[in-house]
Amino acid sequence: MSLVAQDAQAVTALKQGDATARITLKDGRAIDLKVFVNAPRPSAALIGKSVQPSASRSESNILLTDQNELPQDAKLTFSVRAKLPTVFGHDETIEVATADESFSTILSIGTGGITLENSNVALPHSIRPRRLGLRLLGRCGFV
Repeated sequence: MSLVAQDAQAVTALKQGDATARITLKDGRAIDLKVFVNAPRPSAALIGKSVQPSASRSESNILLTDQNELPQDAKLTFSVRAKLPTVFGHDETIEVATADESFSTILSIGTGGITLENSNVALPHSIRPRRLGLRLLGRCGFV
Protein backbone atom coordinates (compact mmCIF):
# COMPACT_ATOMS: atom_id res chain seq x y z
CA MET A 1 0.00 0.00 0.00
CA SER A 2 1.29 3.46 -0.83
CA LEU A 3 0.50 6.42 1.39
CA VAL A 4 0.38 10.05 0.34
CA ALA A 5 1.18 12.85 2.79
CA GLN A 6 -1.38 15.64 2.98
CA ASP A 7 1.29 18.19 3.94
CA ALA A 8 3.97 18.51 1.24
CA GLN A 9 6.33 20.27 3.68
CA ALA A 10 6.07 17.36 6.13
CA VAL A 11 7.38 14.99 3.46
CA THR A 12 10.78 16.71 3.48
CA ALA A 13 11.17 15.85 7.18
CA LEU A 14 10.65 12.10 6.60
CA LYS A 15 13.70 9.92 7.06
CA GLN A 16 14.24 6.51 5.48
CA GLY A 17 13.36 3.62 7.79
CA ASP A 18 10.64 2.43 10.14
CA ALA A 19 7.98 4.92 11.19
CA THR A 20 4.37 5.15 12.34
CA ALA A 21 1.64 6.71 10.22
CA ARG A 22 -1.70 7.93 11.54
CA ILE A 23 -4.39 6.71 9.14
CA THR A 24 -7.91 8.18 9.06
CA LEU A 25 -10.53 5.75 7.77
CA LYS A 26 -13.58 6.78 5.73
CA ASP A 27 -15.83 6.32 8.75
CA GLY A 28 -13.74 8.84 10.73
CA ARG A 29 -11.81 6.40 12.93
CA ALA A 30 -8.05 6.92 13.16
CA ILE A 31 -5.45 4.20 13.65
CA ASP A 32 -1.68 4.07 13.90
CA LEU A 33 0.05 1.88 11.33
CA LYS A 34 3.69 0.74 11.25
CA VAL A 35 5.23 1.75 7.92
CA PHE A 36 8.59 1.78 6.20
CA VAL A 37 9.68 5.01 4.50
CA ASN A 38 11.66 4.38 1.31
CA ALA A 39 14.51 6.60 0.19
CA PRO A 40 13.30 9.50 -1.98
CA ARG A 41 13.13 8.79 -5.68
CA PRO A 42 15.38 10.79 -7.97
CA SER A 43 13.59 13.69 -9.62
CA ALA A 44 14.24 16.35 -12.23
CA ALA A 45 12.40 19.45 -13.40
CA LEU A 46 11.66 20.19 -17.04
CA ILE A 47 13.53 23.34 -18.09
CA GLY A 48 12.25 23.52 -21.65
CA LYS A 49 11.12 21.50 -24.64
CA SER A 50 10.73 21.98 -28.37
CA VAL A 51 9.37 20.01 -31.30
CA GLN A 52 11.01 20.06 -34.72
CA PRO A 53 8.85 18.77 -37.56
CA SER A 54 10.46 16.47 -40.11
CA ALA A 55 12.18 18.30 -42.96
CA SER A 56 11.28 15.51 -45.38
CA ARG A 57 7.58 15.71 -44.63
CA SER A 58 5.39 17.99 -46.70
CA GLU A 59 2.71 20.06 -45.04
CA SER A 60 -0.07 18.03 -43.52
CA ASN A 61 -3.79 18.69 -43.43
CA ILE A 62 -3.78 17.55 -39.80
CA LEU A 63 -3.26 20.27 -37.20
CA LEU A 64 -2.33 19.19 -33.68
CA THR A 65 -3.63 21.78 -31.23
CA ASP A 66 -2.21 20.31 -28.02
CA GLN A 67 1.48 21.12 -27.45
CA ASN A 68 1.89 17.68 -25.80
CA GLU A 69 0.87 15.82 -28.97
CA LEU A 70 3.63 15.08 -31.45
CA PRO A 71 3.59 13.96 -35.08
CA GLN A 72 5.23 10.54 -35.55
CA ASP A 73 8.06 11.98 -37.66
CA ALA A 74 8.85 14.99 -35.42
CA LYS A 75 11.80 15.31 -33.05
CA LEU A 76 11.29 16.14 -29.38
CA THR A 77 14.16 17.95 -27.67
CA PHE A 78 14.10 18.89 -23.99
CA SER A 79 16.32 19.73 -21.06
CA VAL A 80 15.98 18.89 -17.37
CA ARG A 81 17.51 20.12 -14.14
CA ALA A 82 18.33 17.67 -11.34
CA LYS A 83 16.23 18.22 -8.21
CA LEU A 84 16.96 15.18 -6.03
CA PRO A 85 19.83 14.52 -5.89
CA THR A 86 20.88 17.97 -7.03
CA VAL A 87 23.47 16.66 -9.50
CA PHE A 88 23.41 14.05 -12.26
CA GLY A 89 25.84 11.15 -11.97
CA HIS A 90 27.50 9.64 -15.02
CA ASP A 91 25.35 6.51 -14.66
CA GLU A 92 22.01 8.37 -14.77
CA THR A 93 19.13 7.32 -16.98
CA ILE A 94 15.99 9.20 -17.96
CA GLU A 95 12.79 7.39 -18.86
CA VAL A 96 10.62 9.12 -21.45
CA ALA A 97 7.07 7.78 -21.56
CA THR A 98 3.60 8.53 -22.80
CA ALA A 99 1.30 10.12 -20.21
CA ASP A 100 -0.47 6.78 -19.64
CA GLU A 101 2.91 4.99 -19.42
CA SER A 102 1.91 2.43 -22.06
CA PHE A 103 5.05 3.21 -24.12
CA SER A 104 8.47 4.31 -22.89
CA THR A 105 12.16 4.43 -23.74
CA ILE A 106 15.24 4.76 -21.54
CA LEU A 107 17.99 7.28 -22.34
CA SER A 108 21.37 7.14 -20.65
CA ILE A 109 24.65 9.01 -20.58
CA GLY A 110 26.59 5.79 -21.17
CA THR A 111 24.84 5.04 -24.47
CA GLY A 112 25.06 8.64 -25.73
CA GLY A 113 21.34 9.34 -25.28
CA ILE A 114 22.03 12.17 -22.83
CA THR A 115 24.65 14.90 -22.74
CA LEU A 116 25.38 16.72 -19.49
CA GLU A 117 25.59 20.48 -19.93
CA ASN A 118 26.92 20.65 -16.38
CA SER A 119 26.48 18.57 -13.23
CA ASN A 120 22.83 19.51 -12.77
CA VAL A 121 21.48 20.08 -16.31
CA ALA A 122 20.95 17.21 -18.75
CA LEU A 123 20.20 17.50 -22.46
CA PRO A 124 18.67 14.30 -23.82
CA HIS A 125 19.31 13.89 -27.54
CA SER A 126 16.34 14.41 -29.83
CA ILE A 127 13.68 11.73 -29.53
CA ARG A 128 11.32 10.70 -32.26
CA PRO A 129 7.88 9.65 -30.95
CA ARG A 130 8.29 6.53 -33.10
CA ARG A 131 11.00 5.40 -30.65
CA LEU A 132 8.31 5.15 -27.96
CA GLY A 133 6.27 2.72 -30.05
CA LEU A 134 5.32 2.32 -33.68
CA ARG A 135 1.64 2.83 -32.94
CA LEU A 136 2.01 5.51 -30.28
CA LEU A 137 -1.14 7.50 -29.65
CA GLY A 138 -1.80 10.06 -26.94
CA ARG A 139 -0.01 12.72 -24.98
CA CYS A 140 3.55 12.95 -23.76
CA GLY A 141 3.71 13.73 -20.09
CA PHE A 142 6.33 15.68 -18.15
CA VAL A 143 6.15 15.02 -14.42
